[in-house]
Amino acid sequence: MFSVIDVLATLRTHLLAQAPLLSLVSTRIYAGVTFPPSAYIPGQAALTFNSRGGTPSFDGRILSESFTFKCYGAGDTGAMATYRTLADVLHESHGVNIRHAELEVAGTLLYEEEPVNWPFVLTIFRVVFNSQLGV
Repeated sequence: MFSVIDVLATLRTHLLAQAPLLSLVSTRIYAGVTFPPSAYIPGQAALTFNSRGGTPSFDGRILSESFTFKCYGAGDTGAMATYRTLADVLHESHGVNIRHAELEVAGTLLYEEEPVNWPFVLTIFRVVFNSQLGV
């Protein structure tokens, strides 16, 4: 029986275990989405992330996947603070079923146009997982 690791849930669990990030965003880490949910209040520190896809190793036991993150906060400065905290805790980290994570593309400050002009920082990380194939 094959089972492939749930990369979104695994990465979210890893991020929630990082005290500096948790103290900033609380549980506002949203996996598998492009925008925060409707209950999100603009100005709160938060993260959204989704997979851009990835590739398995030749034997399928390792999965290297790329993720797009959007880091929100109170204004430009808050969004940058959320991004810097994410980079501090995720770059070169590892954990349960995460072999390695690294910054792939440095953050860029942008703005959501709808429904309001929310600042966010767009960044990309590569995360290497134990795929759980064949387990």
